[in-house]
Amino acid sequence: MTEPDFRQTWETYTESWKAESNEARRSAYALCLVPECTYTDPNVAATGYDEIAEYMHGFQQQMPGAGFVTRTFSTHHNTALVQWDMIDGDNNVVGQGASFGAFEADGRLHAMTGFFDQNPA
Repeated sequence: MTEPDFRQTWETYTESWKAESNEARRSAYALCLVPECTYTDPNVAATGYDEIAEYMHGFQQQMPGAGFVTRTFSTHHNTALVQWDMIDGDNNVVGQGASFGAFEADGRLHAMTGFFDQNPA
């Protein structure tokens, strides 16, 4: 049996943050997230495709074209620790943070937790 490519799963998930429509997000989710997945960060606790898509839509409304770029990716035992840069629509770094991801045996994420400074100096 081939081992899942957790890094590719993570990058597909990361790209879903930049998607311009919920349809595009849900297409990405089918590849990288289990339907009952959870996402938490200092601002939200969301469960399932609909709640996560709504949160990502709000993110895009506030920062059109913004997204995330993975700086480091470490994995073991179906988990990952990721450091990332948040970029604006012009690819300027506007924030940094870290995330923890937990994967199912099939390689899709079932939990994502983001950490970032809400009040940067």
